[in-house]
Amino acid sequence: MKYGSARLGSDHRWHLEMEPHVAVRMKGIFPQIMVGTHQKVGLADTLDVCRDLAWFVTRYPLEIGAEDRTYLEQRAAEHERRGELARRIISGDYRPSSFSLALPPRDYQVRTADLLLANRALLDGSEVGVGKTIGPICTFTHPGTLPALVVCPVSLCFQWQQEIERFIPGIKVHILKTGQPYDLAVGARGRRVGLPDVVISSYHKLRGWAPALVSGVGGLGIKEVVFDEIQELHCGPTSDKYDAAASIADACEYRFGLSATPVINYGAEIWNIFRVLSPGALGELDEFKRQWCGAGYNNRLVADPVALGTYLRDQALFIRHTRAQIKRFLPPVTRIPQHVEADDRRLDEVGDRVAELARIILAQGGRQKGEAFRAGEELSWRLRQATGLAKAPYVADMVRMLVESGEKVLLLGHHREVYEVWNKSLEDLGVAMYTGSESPLQKRKAVERFRLPRGTFSAECGPAASVLVMALRASQGLNGLQEVCSVAVHGELDWSPQIHLQANGRLARDGQQSPVLAYYPMADKGSDPVIVDILGIKRVQAEGITDPDGAPMEQIDDGGSHVKALAEAALRQRGLPVPAALPGGTPEAHGAPATEEPCPP
Repeated sequence: MKYGSARLGSDHRWHLEMEPHVAVRMKGIFPQIMVGTHQKVGLADTLDVCRDLAWFVTRYPLEIGAEDRTYLEQRAAEHERRGELARRIISGDYRPSSFSLALPPRDYQVRTADLLLANRALLDGSEVGVGKTIGPICTFTHPGTLPALVVCPVSLCFQWQQEIERFIPGIKVHILKTGQPYDLAVGARGRRVGLPDVVISSYHKLRGWAPALVSGVGGLGIKEVVFDEIQELHCGPTSDKYDAAASIADACEYRFGLSATPVINYGAEIWNIFRVLSPGALGELDEFKRQWCGAGYNNRLVADPVALGTYLRDQALFIRHTRAQIKRFLPPVTRIPQHVEADDRRLDEVGDRVAELARIILAQGGRQKGEAFRAGEELSWRLRQATGLAKAPYVADMVRMLVESGEKVLLLGHHREVYEVWNKSLEDLGVAMYTGSESPLQKRKAVERFRLPRGTFSAECGPAASVLVMALRASQGLNGLQEVCSVAVHGELDWSPQIHLQANGRLARDGQQSPVLAYYPMADKGSDPVIVDILGIKRVQAEGITDPDGAPMEQIDDGGSHVKALAEAALRQRGLPVPAALPGGTPEAHGAPATEEPCPP
């Protein structure tokens, strides 16, 4: 007896028609099916779906053409093969590969490389500072992976080149110099040097280079792509760099993502990451949201982050090594909240405008959606900048005390105006700048100044610096600070706890000999109180996915946007009335935007 039919469509989806009671049972197996659909169902053609569908049709036989049935069984067998191989690699019940490197990789780095080569797509979410870059470098010695492309923040391009050449002497590495294609086989003075083995690009250069990198005709024909700090793509297909990254990845045989913090804000960002690394692995976006996300904040909150994190590991799509697992213990990071004074005059200067913006955001009615979105963006930057300026002199005093006690200090912030206050207040101590305004060369010189012993001078870089002012979102991936510094001061707060984790990871990594102290100077007014509350929500989302074994077992429903909370706090701090709760559920219905993350997954 047949209970219906199944066929594979040209849209790479399985189309099924079933008896009503069979469709009900199928929804229990495939939660991504849209609620309300009955006999006709569509499912993405992923290995995971094929494995479950092959099992399902043994219980409820469906009419399937011979070609489609063979394809289904092959896909199901491939899913089983990959899963078994991944389990053996992770458990250690296998013979690890031998990679021809000048320096020996560690066991866990070999496992990571083997898992990528076996599965063709992988996200390495290992802890900050355990050496994620060596995994992809191992694969560069494997047949069929070259030429390769490494995509990273612009400040890390030179660091990647040094590491690749250190482990594979003689390999040809080229850092892209401009955003427009040029002949990669031509070197200095027009001399032909041959095509490089590894090309290194910043994320912002991808748009212009994508066609040349993926084309085997007149281009390089990239075989493997490595996305370092892949959280750069968390916003999804709303930017040129994301679309270029996806087009390059689609043309590659091997796709590798690296990030200790792939989830910056809300759990649904992980779909954007895997759309690049393994298209279809998490289904279509609407299927992913139905299966994994709850009603919180425009379906961007993952209802059970721990379950999703465990699922990604089970599918061999994600691997994470912690220092405890690999027995490479480092001095601990101690996070120290520190209440500081704030200059009320700075907050008063923006008071009227902030109150006006808050009322717009909280105003009832979808007709103000566009205006409210713009108001939300302005409120966030005005109030956060004013808060940073209000506490900047007190933060500078704290840094001065730390420096005078013998420490070098990594000082982290957001706004240029705040940096200027810090720089002026601490100038006599020696301040180096590593923010969004400096060129890659200037940033490298700033790091070298910070690494110089106190009181010394470098002809190339200048006098030694005791303070390195760094933009929080420019800190990712940087290595070398841990050898001279163990103190970080988060002079301004970010909306995402993962950004703070990345910043602390510049110090808490191999080579650090002292306990790392991370100070968080917080004001009791302005934007700080709201950001502190929001950080708890995002922390649970990120940790549940990346570290399900150690994540807090709690569910989160944020019930609204952080901008709405910011608006309410702004009015309360000024003694102004806050409008009553609006009817109709989500803040999006009333135009409350997400100003720090304007592009939902």
